Parts: sequence; structure tokens; C-alpha cells
Amino acid sequence: MRENWYKWVLAIIVIGSVWYHNFMDVDILFDFNCPDENFKIRIDDDGQTAYAYVMKNDEICGDVWLYNRCETPAEPQWTSPDNLPCPNSAEYVNEESYSILPVEEDDFDIDYDLDKDSNLVRAYIYIKGKLIASIAEGDEPGYSNLVSKSGPIAKNLRDGIPQESINFRFPQVQDEDLE
Repeated sequence: MRENWYKWVLAIIVIGSVWYHNFMDVDILFDFNCPDENFKIRIDDDGQTAYAYVMKNDEICGDVWLYNRCETPAEPQWTSPDNLPCPNSAEYVNEESYSILPVEEDDFDIDYDLDKDSNLVRAYIYIKGKLIASIAEGDEPGYSNLVSKSGPIAKNLRDGIPQESINFRFPQVQDEDLE
């Protein structure tokens, strides 16, 4: 029995891996309908990374990285189309992105607004009540609140969307209002 200890260890690792894959691995894919019936917002979390897509007649016409579920890579992986969709790299990801991971569809919410500059419907994507991203038709990439700077798979939300648009859902609350 002692000489076969490694077989037992291997069996435990395999069983644990299968259990983890079947019960702990997250795979989220669903659509939100837009006020404009020609569009929908698709959320796709493959267990490694998550993106939101603007879909028009089932074709992607805008995209934005939402978060990494896997370990954030040190080097960018978007240099090859074979790697897409890929996680965002450490150079672009801010610390807040590690605390917001959703576990189910109910963790997401989307609001819509008419973008005054482009006259397009803009979607604001919330996870657990926090504004995470914004996307409209033609945004490639869209805007994220979880990046430290703009890059090829997400622009910094604070750099591109007017502040009055960002705050339309949750107007500024004074500190004394929270006491």
C-alpha cells in the first residue's frame, strides 16, 4: 500500500480537479435587450475573462473588456487574434477589478441613455450596483472603470464619458446624507 501512495494522491488531485471544474468554474453568457429593438448587450464570461458586446442583428458591433477571472497576465495577450477574447494585462488593470467578480446573472444590471454626441443608445453596465463599463455601437473598445489607463481592449471610462452621463443613475450624495 505504501508504494502506491502516489496513485492515491493522483486520484485525489483528479477528483478534486473534476469537482472544481464542474461546480466552481463560472461560465456566464446572457443578453440584455436594449430599448432599440435592433440591439442587445451580450455579457460573456468564459471563466477566464469577461467581455460585453453590442449586438446588432446578431453581429458584434462594439466590445469592451469587463474583468479577469483568471490570474492577470504580466504581458498583454491580445497581440494574436488566436488569443481573443483574452484577459487584460497587469499594465492596464486597476486594483478594484479584483473585488467585483460576479457569480451569476443577477449580479449584473444595465441602464441606457441617449448619447448626445453620437445620438446612439449607450449602455452602462453595473456589477453588484457599481458602474463597471459603458458601451455603444461602434465602441471598439468601449469604456471600463476597471482599467488604470486606456488600452486596446478597454478605454478608461473616466477619460471618455462625460461625468454627467456617468452620474445619471446615482446622483452625487453628500457625506452627511450617509450618516
